[in-house]
Amino acid sequence: MTAVRQAAAAAAAAASKAAPRAAPRAVPRAPKVEAAPTAWPVAAPPNPEAVPAAWSRWTDPRKLYGSVSLQPLSPEAASALAAPAQSSELDIDPERGWLYLRRDAYLRRLDAAVGRNNWALVPIGPVEFTSKQSTIFRPFALLLYSRFVSEAVGDCQISTFAGNAGDNGSVTDATRQLQLAHAWCEYIALVRTCKDLGVASELWDPRVVGKLRDQLFMSVWTSDPASGRNIRQWKPRPPSTPEDD
Repeated sequence: MTAVRQAAAAAAAAASKAAPRAAPRAVPRAPKVEAAPTAWPVAAPPNPEAVPAAWSRWTDPRKLYGSVSLQPLSPEAASALAAPAQSSELDIDPERGWLYLRRDAYLRRLDAAVGRNNWALVPIGPVEFTSKQSTIFRPFALLLYSRFVSEAVGDCQISTFAGNAGDNGSVTDATRQLQLAHAWCEYIALVRTCKDLGVASELWDPRVVGKLRDQLFMSVWTSDPASGRNIRQWKPRPPSTPEDD
């Protein structure tokens, strides 16, 4: 009986080798459907009553794009915008050591280049918040002579201005905190849109920033009252005296 089974197995193996194996049918896989990613995880504001009604209004950016590059800036305006940053215009982030042009310097340069009321930073989208309600952000567009120049998203951590809103936890305090965060958000968008005009473009070069920081600012080590650890803080250098020279 064993011999019969062995013979049958041998015959089956020989037949399988002789017969051509059918090619497997290609079955196309169903495409994987994924949800469209969002640039920001959006959530409701931390306190809806604290959001001003004016923040629900903005300009549709599609109405602005048709004015792109219709007329160049004059050489005088371009030079005024791209002039090197002056030491009196600079400030520094005390913790990170980042140099930046102050808000009033941007306003003065735009006024000098194109004149007051000839430029505007307009919102082109709603005020939104990250999923943890910790950051506010909003898109803005920079217009010169009512013509589109550039657009950027400004953002700000709301907790940055917690100390400026009072300690009562009231709607008034929350409104004040959001207004300060929104103003900083607008300033960040102004910085990013003015980059396309060459305003303070040297501050985007790490080598230039390092040189200016060493010339105008100094770092000191202080004790953090919250953690007790030594932290590095940046501050302006004291003005030099004739004895120092």
